[in-house]
Amino acid sequence: MVKKVLIILIVIVVLLGLAIWAPWYKWDFSLYNLFGIENTTKYSELKVKSLSGEIDIYIDDELQGSVTDNEEFADIASISEGSHKITLKKKSSAEYYTFERTIDFESGVEIVIAYDLGPNEVFSEGHVFYSKKNYANDGQPKLFVYSVPDMTKVFIDDIFVGETPLRSVDLDLSSQHRVKLQKTGYDDLEFTILPDKIENREKLNEFDLIIEAKLFLRPVKIVSN
Repeated sequence: MVKKVLIILIVIVVLLGLAIWAPWYKWDFSLYNLFGIENTTKYSELKVKSLSGEIDIYIDDELQGSVTDNEEFADIASISEGSHKITLKKKSSAEYYTFERTIDFESGVEIVIAYDLGPNEVFSEGHVFYSKKNYANDGQPKLFVYSVPDMTKVFIDDIFVGETPLRSVDLDLSSQHRVKLQKTGYDDLEFTILPDKIENREKLNEFDLIIEAKLFLRPVKIVSN
């Protein structure tokens, strides 16, 4: 009888110890771990800047947050690799242009959008900066620049490099670069490209870098006689 009581007490102590330690919280019962398969889920990041007012940010029609022109950027992390629809809307106003764009997100690489949403597309401006895998894999990133309107002059660090559509321009990753787009009848558009940290810039060695820009149409002055 004493032996049975002792065994019961030992079992109770062991169970209490396990309850406190709870080792199963540290165990991974996922299918990836059980079958020795590496979890291949990869993530990207979206950075959004408002050039005017407050903007709501949607990914695949789900609200992710907002950003105002008083902030640098809104950072949205852990976006799964693949195609996603990005929508930007002027907060609390349906009378402004809505930006919509489906973008392919690459693992470990951020996408940057900066926009001023005007009353319509013509009177809106901004740019999208993203990347695509370069399967030539020559270690030399190429820059592509597209714009609305076409035939817009492109300057990189104040050096004229051509007119849009601009394709396959070698880009040095040792530093950030200042891009300026210029066309008669439109406001100049200027912005900085590439991450500020060298280790993040080096991740882009095997990518093509793409800029899609929209220039703001300068209103025509009407002079009465």
